[in-house]
Amino acid sequence: MIRVPAVVLRPLSAAAVLFCALASHALAAGAPPSAPGLPDHLTLAEALALANGPHPDLTVARADVQAARAERLAADANMGFNASLDARGVWVDPSPVAPNQSHNDSSASVLLTKRLYDFGHTGALRSAAEAATRGSELQYTDVRNRHRIAVLARYFDVLLADQKFAVTDQAMAVAYVSFDRVRDRHKLKQVSDITLLESQNTYERARTARYAAEAAQRTTRARLADALDRPGSLPSTLETPRLPGIARPLPDVDDLISQAMDENPLILAMHQELRAARERLAAARTSGGPVLSAEAEAADYNREFGSRDRWRGGVILNVPLFTGGSVDAAVGKAQAALERVTGRLGQARLRVRQAVLDAWENLHTLRAKRQEDKVLLDYRDLYLDRARALYQLEVRTDLGDSMVRYTEAQLQHARTRYRMALDWARLAALTGNSKYNPWAAPAGAKAKEDSKQ
Repeated sequence: MIRVPAVVLRPLSAAAVLFCALASHALAAGAPPSAPGLPDHLTLAEALALANGPHPDLTVARADVQAARAERLAADANMGFNASLDARGVWVDPSPVAPNQSHNDSSASVLLTKRLYDFGHTGALRSAAEAATRGSELQYTDVRNRHRIAVLARYFDVLLADQKFAVTDQAMAVAYVSFDRVRDRHKLKQVSDITLLESQNTYERARTARYAAEAAQRTTRARLADALDRPGSLPSTLETPRLPGIARPLPDVDDLISQAMDENPLILAMHQELRAARERLAAARTSGGPVLSAEAEAADYNREFGSRDRWRGGVILNVPLFTGGSVDAAVGKAQAALERVTGRLGQARLRVRQAVLDAWENLHTLRAKRQEDKVLLDYRDLYLDRARALYQLEVRTDLGDSMVRYTEAQLQHARTRYRMALDWARLAALTGNSKYNPWAAPAGAKAKEDSKQ
Protein backbone atom coordinates (compact mmCIF):
# COMPACT_ATOMS: atom_id res chain seq x y z
CA MET A 1 0.00 0.00 0.00
CA ILE A 2 1.42 3.39 -1.01
CA ARG A 3 0.95 6.12 1.58
CA VAL A 4 0.34 9.52 0.07
CA PRO A 5 0.93 12.47 2.43
CA ALA A 6 -2.12 14.52 3.17
CA VAL A 7 -2.36 17.96 1.52
CA VAL A 8 -3.11 20.95 3.73
CA LEU A 9 -5.97 22.96 2.24
CA ARG A 10 -6.40 26.65 2.96
CA PRO A 11 -9.48 28.70 2.16
CA LEU A 12 -9.34 30.52 -1.19
CA SER A 13 -11.01 33.74 -2.16
CA ALA A 14 -13.76 33.71 -4.76
CA ALA A 15 -11.50 35.54 -7.23
CA ALA A 16 -8.76 32.96 -6.80
CA VAL A 17 -11.20 30.10 -7.32
CA LEU A 18 -12.55 31.75 -10.48
CA PHE A 19 -9.03 32.35 -11.81
CA CYS A 20 -8.02 28.74 -11.20
CA ALA A 21 -11.16 27.47 -12.92
CA LEU A 22 -10.60 29.66 -15.99
CA ALA A 23 -6.92 28.73 -16.18
CA SER A 24 -7.73 25.02 -15.93
CA HIS A 25 -10.34 25.35 -18.67
CA ALA A 26 -7.91 27.17 -20.96
CA LEU A 27 -5.18 24.60 -20.40
CA ALA A 28 -7.60 21.73 -20.99
CA ALA A 29 -8.84 23.32 -24.22
CA GLY A 30 -5.32 23.76 -25.59
CA ALA A 31 -3.90 20.43 -24.44
CA PRO A 32 -3.91 17.42 -26.77
CA PRO A 33 -6.28 14.60 -25.86
CA SER A 34 -4.61 12.18 -23.48
CA ALA A 35 -5.12 8.46 -23.06
CA PRO A 36 -7.30 7.42 -20.12
CA GLY A 37 -5.42 6.57 -16.94
CA LEU A 38 -4.91 3.09 -15.57
CA PRO A 39 -7.67 1.62 -13.39
CA ASP A 40 -7.10 1.74 -9.66
CA HIS A 41 -7.36 -2.06 -9.54
CA LEU A 42 -5.38 -3.52 -12.46
CA THR A 43 -5.37 -7.13 -13.65
CA LEU A 44 -2.77 -8.85 -15.82
CA ALA A 45 -5.29 -9.34 -18.62
CA GLU A 46 -6.05 -5.61 -18.62
CA ALA A 47 -2.36 -4.73 -18.64
CA LEU A 48 -1.64 -7.02 -21.60
CA ALA A 49 -4.65 -5.63 -23.46
CA LEU A 50 -3.33 -2.10 -22.93
CA ALA A 51 0.10 -3.26 -24.14
CA ASN A 52 -1.35 -3.52 -27.64
CA GLY A 53 -2.31 0.16 -27.58
CA PRO A 54 -0.26 3.19 -28.56
CA HIS A 55 3.36 3.20 -27.42
CA PRO A 56 6.49 4.85 -28.89
CA ASP A 57 8.15 1.50 -29.64
CA LEU A 58 5.07 0.26 -31.49
CA THR A 59 4.67 3.60 -33.28
CA VAL A 60 8.19 3.31 -34.73
CA ALA A 61 7.55 -0.27 -35.89
CA ARG A 62 4.19 0.74 -37.37
CA ALA A 63 5.89 3.57 -39.29
CA ASP A 64 8.21 1.00 -40.89
CA VAL A 65 5.15 -0.92 -42.10
CA GLN A 66 3.68 2.25 -43.60
CA ALA A 67 6.99 3.05 -45.33
CA ALA A 68 7.10 -0.44 -46.89
CA ARG A 69 3.54 -0.06 -48.15
CA ALA A 70 4.47 3.29 -49.66
CA GLU A 71 7.33 1.54 -51.46
CA ARG A 72 4.79 -0.81 -53.03
CA LEU A 73 2.68 2.16 -54.18
CA ALA A 74 5.79 3.72 -55.74
CA ALA A 75 6.54 0.49 -57.63
CA ASP A 76 2.97 0.30 -58.95
CA ALA A 77 3.20 3.93 -60.05
CA ASN A 78 5.95 3.00 -62.54
CA MET A 79 3.42 1.14 -64.69
CA GLY A 80 0.54 3.55 -64.10
CA PHE A 81 -0.92 6.24 -66.36
CA ASN A 82 0.58 9.70 -66.23
CA ALA A 83 -1.28 12.75 -67.55
CA SER A 84 -0.04 16.32 -67.75
CA LEU A 85 -1.50 19.60 -68.98
CA ASP A 86 0.69 22.11 -70.79
CA ALA A 87 -0.80 25.59 -71.24
CA ARG A 88 1.16 28.47 -72.79
CA GLY A 89 0.21 32.11 -73.24
CA VAL A 90 2.51 33.58 -75.94
CA TRP A 91 2.50 36.92 -77.81
CA VAL A 92 4.61 36.98 -81.03
CA ASP A 93 5.58 39.35 -83.80
CA PRO A 94 5.13 37.12 -86.89
CA SER A 95 7.41 37.16 -89.87
CA PRO A 96 6.14 39.30 -92.80
CA VAL A 97 6.08 36.19 -95.02
CA ALA A 98 4.11 34.10 -92.49
CA PRO A 99 0.66 33.12 -93.78
CA ASN A 100 -0.88 33.81 -90.35
CA GLN A 101 -0.18 37.30 -89.13
CA SER A 102 -1.97 37.01 -85.77
CA HIS A 103 0.05 37.83 -82.67
CA ASN A 104 -1.55 35.37 -80.22
CA ASP A 105 0.43 32.10 -80.32
CA SER A 106 -1.11 30.56 -77.17
CA SER A 107 -1.69 26.80 -76.96
CA ALA A 108 -2.87 24.05 -74.63
CA SER A 109 -2.16 20.33 -74.74
CA VAL A 110 -2.85 17.21 -72.71
CA LEU A 111 -0.21 14.47 -72.69
CA LEU A 112 -1.01 10.92 -71.58
CA THR A 113 1.84 8.40 -71.13
CA LYS A 114 2.09 4.85 -69.81
CA ARG A 115 5.01 2.52 -69.44
CA LEU A 116 4.16 -0.71 -71.24
CA TYR A 117 7.18 -2.86 -70.57
CA ASP A 118 10.54 -2.39 -68.89
CA PHE A 119 11.92 -5.92 -69.12
CA GLY A 120 11.31 -6.91 -65.48
CA HIS A 121 12.50 -3.76 -63.70
CA THR A 122 9.12 -2.76 -62.25
CA GLY A 123 8.21 -6.37 -61.51
CA ALA A 124 11.34 -6.72 -59.39
CA LEU A 125 10.58 -3.47 -57.55
CA ARG A 126 7.01 -4.64 -56.88
CA SER A 127 8.19 -8.03 -55.56
CA ALA A 128 10.76 -6.28 -53.34
CA ALA A 129 8.09 -3.98 -51.94
CA GLU A 130 5.73 -6.88 -51.23
CA ALA A 131 8.47 -8.77 -49.38
CA ALA A 132 9.52 -5.65 -47.49
CA THR A 133 5.91 -5.04 -46.42
CA ARG A 134 5.52 -8.57 -45.13
CA GLY A 135 8.88 -8.34 -43.40
CA SER A 136 8.01 -5.07 -41.68
CA GLU A 137 4.70 -6.57 -40.49
CA LEU A 138 6.60 -9.49 -38.96
CA GLN A 139 9.06 -7.07 -37.41
CA TYR A 140 6.09 -5.27 -35.86
CA THR A 141 4.89 -8.59 -34.42
CA ASP A 142 8.32 -9.18 -32.89
CA VAL A 143 8.41 -5.67 -31.38
CA ARG A 144 4.90 -6.13 -30.00
CA ASN A 145 5.85 -9.48 -28.44
CA ARG A 146 8.90 -7.99 -26.76
CA HIS A 147 6.85 -5.06 -25.56
CA ARG A 148 4.25 -7.39 -24.02
CA ILE A 149 7.02 -9.28 -22.21
CA ALA A 150 8.35 -5.96 -20.91
CA VAL A 151 4.88 -5.10 -19.61
CA LEU A 152 4.65 -8.54 -18.00
CA ALA A 153 8.01 -8.00 -16.29
CA ARG A 154 6.96 -4.55 -15.03
CA TYR A 155 3.68 -6.02 -13.71
CA PHE A 156 5.57 -8.69 -11.77
CA ASP A 157 7.99 -6.06 -10.45
CA VAL A 158 5.08 -4.23 -8.84
CA LEU A 159 3.76 -7.40 -7.21
CA LEU A 160 7.21 -8.26 -5.86
CA ALA A 161 7.71 -4.71 -4.62
CA ASP A 162 4.46 -4.94 -2.67
CA GLN A 163 5.52 -8.24 -1.12
CA LYS A 164 8.97 -6.87 -0.34
CA PHE A 165 7.32 -3.95 1.43
CA ALA A 166 5.27 -6.38 3.51
CA VAL A 167 8.49 -8.16 4.56
CA THR A 168 10.31 -4.96 5.50
CA ASP A 169 7.26 -3.54 7.26
CA GLN A 170 6.99 -6.61 9.47
CA ALA A 171 10.75 -6.66 10.04
CA MET A 172 10.73 -3.01 11.12
CA ALA A 173 7.85 -3.64 13.53
CA VAL A 174 9.68 -6.59 15.08
CA ALA A 175 12.91 -4.59 15.34
CA TYR A 176 11.10 -1.69 16.96
CA VAL A 177 9.45 -3.91 19.57
CA SER A 178 12.82 -5.42 20.38
CA PHE A 179 14.48 -2.00 20.55
CA ASP A 180 11.70 -0.66 22.79
CA ARG A 181 12.20 -3.52 25.23
CA VAL A 182 15.97 -3.00 25.30
CA ARG A 183 15.43 0.71 25.86
CA ASP A 184 13.17 0.02 28.84
CA ARG A 185 15.74 -2.36 30.30
CA HIS A 186 18.45 0.23 29.69
CA LYS A 187 16.50 2.75 31.75
CA LEU A 188 16.52 0.19 34.57
CA LYS A 189 20.30 -0.23 34.16
CA GLN A 190 19.81 -3.87 33.13
CA VAL A 191 21.68 -3.61 29.78
CA SER A 192 24.73 -1.65 28.70
CA ASP A 193 24.93 1.29 26.33
CA ILE A 194 26.51 -0.87 23.67
CA THR A 195 23.59 -3.31 23.78
CA LEU A 196 21.17 -0.42 23.45
CA LEU A 197 23.03 1.04 20.45
CA GLU A 198 23.24 -2.37 18.83
CA SER A 199 19.47 -2.81 19.13
CA GLN A 200 18.84 0.71 17.88
CA ASN A 201 21.14 0.13 14.90
CA THR A 202 19.18 -3.00 14.01
CA TYR A 203 15.96 -1.02 14.12
CA GLU A 204 17.37 1.85 12.04
CA ARG A 205 18.53 -0.60 9.37
CA ALA A 206 15.09 -2.17 9.28
CA ARG A 207 13.45 1.24 8.99
CA THR A 208 15.75 2.27 6.13
CA ALA A 209 14.94 -0.98 4.32
CA ARG A 210 11.24 -0.30 4.74
CA TYR A 211 11.57 3.21 3.28
CA ALA A 212 13.51 1.78 0.34
CA ALA A 213 10.82 -0.85 -0.22
CA GLU A 214 8.12 1.81 -0.07
CA ALA A 215 9.99 3.87 -2.67
CA ALA A 216 10.28 0.76 -4.86
CA GLN A 217 6.49 0.43 -4.78
CA ARG A 218 6.17 3.82 -6.43
CA THR A 219 9.04 3.44 -8.91
CA THR A 220 7.88 0.03 -10.12
CA ARG A 221 4.37 1.41 -10.64
CA ALA A 222 5.82 4.34 -12.56
CA ARG A 223 7.77 1.95 -14.82
CA LEU A 224 4.61 -0.07 -15.43
CA ALA A 225 2.69 3.09 -16.29
CA ASP A 226 5.45 4.14 -18.70
CA ALA A 227 5.47 0.71 -20.34
CA LEU A 228 1.72 1.10 -20.91
CA ASP A 229 2.23 4.68 -22.17
CA ARG A 230 0.25 6.04 -19.22
CA PRO A 231 2.96 8.06 -17.45
CA GLY A 232 1.92 9.31 -14.05
CA SER A 233 -1.06 6.97 -13.79
CA LEU A 234 -0.15 4.71 -10.88
CA PRO A 235 -2.57 1.89 -9.99
CA SER A 236 -3.12 1.25 -6.31
CA THR A 237 -3.49 -2.51 -6.37
CA LEU A 238 -2.56 -5.21 -8.85
CA GLU A 239 -4.32 -8.54 -8.92
CA THR A 240 -2.08 -11.57 -8.43
CA PRO A 241 -2.52 -13.59 -11.63
CA ARG A 242 -3.12 -17.29 -11.96
CA LEU A 243 -0.29 -18.87 -13.95
CA PRO A 244 -1.30 -22.47 -14.70
CA GLY A 245 1.06 -22.65 -17.67
CA ILE A 246 4.22 -22.68 -15.55
CA ALA A 247 3.33 -26.18 -14.33
CA ARG A 248 3.35 -27.73 -17.82
CA PRO A 249 6.03 -30.27 -18.73
CA LEU A 250 9.13 -28.77 -20.28
CA PRO A 251 9.39 -29.66 -24.00
CA ASP A 252 12.58 -30.97 -25.57
CA VAL A 253 14.98 -28.11 -26.26
CA ASP A 254 15.73 -29.30 -29.80
CA ASP A 255 12.02 -29.24 -30.62
CA LEU A 256 11.75 -25.70 -29.28
CA ILE A 257 14.76 -24.55 -31.33
CA SER A 258 13.29 -26.16 -34.44
CA GLN A 259 9.97 -24.37 -33.87
CA ALA A 260 11.79 -21.10 -33.37
CA MET A 261 13.77 -21.46 -36.60
CA ASP A 262 10.50 -22.04 -38.50
CA GLU A 263 8.09 -19.67 -36.74
CA ASN A 264 10.02 -16.93 -34.97
CA PRO A 265 8.71 -13.56 -36.25
CA LEU A 266 12.16 -11.98 -36.38
CA ILE A 267 13.66 -14.83 -38.42
CA LEU A 268 10.64 -14.85 -40.75
CA ALA A 269 11.01 -11.09 -41.14
CA MET A 270 14.68 -11.51 -42.03
CA HIS A 271 13.74 -14.09 -44.68
CA GLN A 272 11.37 -11.55 -46.21
CA GLU A 273 14.06 -8.88 -46.05
CA LEU A 274 16.42 -11.28 -47.82
CA ARG A 275 13.86 -11.84 -50.56
CA ALA A 276 13.35 -8.08 -50.88
CA ALA A 277 17.11 -7.51 -51.12
CA ARG A 278 17.39 -10.07 -53.92
CA GLU A 279 14.57 -8.43 -55.83
CA ARG A 280 16.16 -5.00 -55.37
CA LEU A 281 19.38 -6.40 -56.79
CA ALA A 282 17.48 -7.68 -59.81
CA ALA A 283 15.83 -4.26 -60.18
CA ALA A 284 19.23 -2.54 -60.02
CA ARG A 285 20.59 -4.76 -62.77
CA THR A 286 17.69 -3.80 -65.07
CA SER A 287 17.65 -0.11 -64.13
CA GLY A 288 19.58 0.79 -67.30
CA GLY A 289 17.52 -1.41 -69.60
CA PRO A 290 15.13 -0.49 -72.42
CA VAL A 291 11.71 0.96 -71.66
CA LEU A 292 8.71 0.64 -73.97
CA SER A 293 6.06 3.33 -73.45
CA ALA A 294 2.83 4.49 -75.07
CA GLU A 295 2.07 8.17 -75.56
CA ALA A 296 -1.02 10.11 -76.65
CA GLU A 297 -1.41 13.87 -76.97
CA ALA A 298 -4.29 16.23 -77.76
CA ALA A 299 -3.58 19.91 -78.43
CA ASP A 300 -5.32 23.15 -79.33
CA TYR A 301 -3.48 26.08 -80.90
CA ASN A 302 -4.56 29.68 -81.36
CA ARG A 303 -2.45 30.03 -84.55
CA GLU A 304 -2.89 27.31 -87.12
CA PHE A 305 0.02 25.88 -89.08
CA GLY A 306 0.18 22.84 -91.28
CA SER A 307 2.78 21.18 -89.04
CA ARG A 308 0.65 21.39 -85.91
CA ASP A 309 -1.31 18.20 -85.14
CA ARG A 310 -4.53 18.15 -83.12
CA TRP A 311 -4.03 14.53 -82.11
CA ARG A 312 -1.06 12.24 -82.01
CA GLY A 313 -0.29 8.84 -80.50
CA GLY A 314 2.51 6.32 -80.65
CA VAL A 315 4.79 3.81 -79.04
CA ILE A 316 8.25 4.85 -77.84
CA LEU A 317 11.19 2.53 -77.21
CA ASN A 318 13.95 4.10 -75.12
CA VAL A 319 17.22 2.16 -75.17
CA PRO A 320 19.97 3.70 -72.99
CA LEU A 321 23.37 3.39 -74.68
CA PHE A 322 25.55 4.70 -71.86
CA THR A 323 24.64 5.36 -68.21
CA GLY A 324 27.91 6.74 -66.92
CA GLY A 325 28.34 3.96 -64.34
CA SER A 326 25.04 4.61 -62.52
CA VAL A 327 23.88 1.03 -63.08
CA ASP A 328 27.11 -0.41 -61.71
CA ALA A 329 26.77 1.84 -58.65
CA ALA A 330 23.17 0.73 -58.09
CA VAL A 331 24.13 -2.93 -58.46
CA GLY A 332 27.03 -2.56 -56.03
CA LYS A 333 24.81 -0.86 -53.45
CA ALA A 334 22.11 -3.53 -53.80
CA GLN A 335 24.70 -6.31 -53.56
CA ALA A 336 26.05 -4.83 -50.33
CA ALA A 337 22.51 -4.56 -48.94
CA LEU A 338 21.92 -8.22 -49.81
CA GLU A 339 25.07 -9.30 -47.97
CA ARG A 340 24.08 -7.16 -44.99
CA VAL A 341 20.64 -8.79 -44.76
CA THR A 342 22.24 -12.23 -45.13
CA GLY A 343 24.47 -11.46 -42.17
CA ARG A 344 21.56 -10.08 -40.13
CA LEU A 345 19.62 -13.28 -40.80
CA GLY A 346 22.54 -15.33 -39.50
CA GLN A 347 22.77 -13.09 -36.43
CA ALA A 348 19.03 -13.44 -35.80
CA ARG A 349 19.27 -17.22 -35.98
CA LEU A 350 22.11 -17.28 -33.46
CA ARG A 351 20.35 -14.88 -31.08
CA VAL A 352 17.05 -16.74 -31.22
CA ARG A 353 18.74 -20.11 -30.76
CA GLN A 354 20.65 -18.85 -27.72
CA ALA A 355 17.56 -17.14 -26.29
CA VAL A 356 15.56 -20.38 -26.54
CA LEU A 357 18.38 -22.32 -24.90
CA ASP A 358 18.72 -19.74 -22.10
CA ALA A 359 14.99 -19.76 -21.37
CA TRP A 360 14.90 -23.57 -21.42
CA GLU A 361 17.87 -23.88 -19.07
CA ASN A 362 16.38 -21.26 -16.73
CA LEU A 363 13.10 -23.17 -16.59
CA HIS A 364 14.95 -26.43 -16.01
CA THR A 365 16.62 -24.87 -12.95
CA LEU A 366 13.60 -22.91 -11.76
CA ARG A 367 11.42 -26.04 -11.68
CA ALA A 368 13.71 -27.42 -8.97
CA LYS A 369 13.86 -24.01 -7.29
CA ARG A 370 10.07 -23.84 -7.24
CA GLN A 371 9.91 -27.20 -5.47
CA GLU A 372 12.48 -25.97 -2.96
CA ASP A 373 10.40 -22.83 -2.35
CA LYS A 374 7.26 -24.87 -1.77
CA VAL A 375 9.02 -27.01 0.83
CA LEU A 376 10.42 -23.91 2.52
CA LEU A 377 6.98 -22.31 2.52
CA ASP A 378 5.44 -25.39 4.10
CA TYR A 379 8.21 -25.42 6.70
CA ARG A 380 7.76 -21.73 7.53
CA ASP A 381 4.00 -22.21 7.72
CA LEU A 382 4.30 -25.04 10.25
CA TYR A 383 7.02 -23.19 12.15
CA LEU A 384 4.76 -20.13 12.37
CA ASP A 385 1.93 -22.27 13.76
CA ARG A 386 4.25 -23.69 16.39
CA ALA A 387 5.62 -20.25 17.25
CA ARG A 388 2.09 -18.92 17.60
CA ALA A 389 1.16 -21.78 19.95
CA LEU A 390 4.30 -21.32 22.05
CA TYR A 391 3.71 -17.59 22.19
CA GLN A 392 0.20 -18.15 23.52
CA LEU A 393 1.66 -20.47 26.15
CA GLU A 394 4.26 -17.76 26.94
CA VAL A 395 7.05 -20.27 26.33
CA ARG A 396 8.80 -18.42 23.49
CA THR A 397 8.62 -14.89 22.10
CA ASP A 398 9.90 -15.25 18.51
CA LEU A 399 6.45 -15.03 16.92
CA GLY A 400 7.29 -11.76 15.16
CA ASP A 401 10.47 -13.15 13.65
CA SER A 402 8.61 -16.26 12.51
CA MET A 403 6.03 -14.10 10.74
CA VAL A 404 8.83 -12.22 8.94
CA ARG A 405 10.48 -15.47 7.86
CA TYR A 406 7.15 -16.78 6.55
CA THR A 407 6.54 -13.59 4.55
CA GLU A 408 10.09 -13.84 3.15
CA ALA A 409 9.35 -17.41 2.04
CA GLN A 410 6.22 -16.16 0.27
CA LEU A 411 8.30 -13.50 -1.48
CA GLN A 412 10.88 -16.04 -2.58
CA HIS A 413 8.18 -18.38 -3.86
CA ALA A 414 6.51 -15.56 -5.82
CA ARG A 415 9.83 -14.43 -7.32
CA THR A 416 10.48 -17.93 -8.66
CA ARG A 417 6.97 -18.22 -10.08
CA TYR A 418 7.28 -14.90 -11.90
CA ARG A 419 10.69 -15.76 -13.28
CA MET A 420 9.23 -18.99 -14.65
CA ALA A 421 6.29 -17.09 -16.12
CA LEU A 422 8.63 -14.68 -17.92
CA ASP A 423 10.69 -17.52 -19.39
CA TRP A 424 7.56 -19.30 -20.60
CA ALA A 425 6.37 -16.03 -22.16
CA ARG A 426 9.74 -15.65 -23.88
CA LEU A 427 9.49 -19.19 -25.26
CA ALA A 428 6.00 -18.42 -26.57
CA ALA A 429 7.29 -15.31 -28.34
CA LEU A 430 10.46 -16.98 -29.63
CA THR A 431 8.67 -20.00 -31.06
CA GLY A 432 5.57 -18.14 -32.26
CA ASN A 433 3.46 -20.58 -30.26
CA SER A 434 0.96 -18.97 -27.88
CA LYS A 435 0.25 -22.26 -26.09
CA TYR A 436 3.45 -21.71 -24.09
CA ASN A 437 2.14 -18.52 -22.50
CA PRO A 438 2.14 -18.87 -18.70
CA TRP A 439 -1.51 -17.86 -18.34
CA ALA A 440 -2.60 -20.55 -20.82
CA ALA A 441 -3.51 -23.88 -19.20
CA PRO A 442 -1.80 -26.93 -20.76
CA ALA A 443 -4.00 -28.55 -23.41
CA GLY A 444 -5.58 -31.86 -22.45
CA ALA A 445 -4.52 -31.59 -18.82
CA LYS A 446 -5.75 -29.91 -15.67
CA ALA A 447 -2.43 -28.74 -14.30
CA LYS A 448 -3.22 -27.00 -11.07
CA GLU A 449 -0.79 -24.38 -9.98
CA ASP A 450 -0.14 -24.14 -6.28
CA SER A 451 -2.43 -21.69 -4.54
CA LYS A 452 0.25 -20.33 -2.19
CA GLN A 453 1.34 -16.94 -3.45
